[in-house]
Amino acid sequence: MPVIGKGELISKPKRVDALDELLLIIPRQVYQNEPFSESICKGWHLYGVEYCLRMSQIGRSVQVLPMTLWHRSDGGWRDFKHDITLWRLIKAYPSIDCIHTTGGSWPASKFYVFWRICGNIPIINIPFILISSIQKNGFLITIQKIKERINLF
Repeated sequence: MPVIGKGELISKPKRVDALDELLLIIPRQVYQNEPFSESICKGWHLYGVEYCLRMSQIGRSVQVLPMTLWHRSDGGWRDFKHDITLWRLIKAYPSIDCIHTTGGSWPASKFYVFWRICGNIPIINIPFILISSIQKNGFLITIQKIKERINLF
């Protein structure tokens, strides 16, 4: 599928891999059969991207429409939670090499996301957070909480 560049003008609907959450139009019957994934997207980030990837996987068309919209975001909001959700997307869709959206593109690589996660956590906080959790909950429960929180395993 050809990649439509960020900011590229189009004159008719174009099939794309995924859209960000600026505006999604989903027929009611489709959404009733295939709601948003609460296990992959546990918050605000990337639920539209996940939905588009899933729709493509089941043979549905994902299209961008030729309309002028302003998404007041420079992408600077991409934080730890965004990266964890991106990790879950890559895990859920292993055949994807790159995730292209109307808001940008990311390599669909666990290595890439791992380094983004590391970059979004102040490294000095990690030992303190772990020690505090182990003292409060014990080692095994702390490991279980980490696994549940980031859904890596």
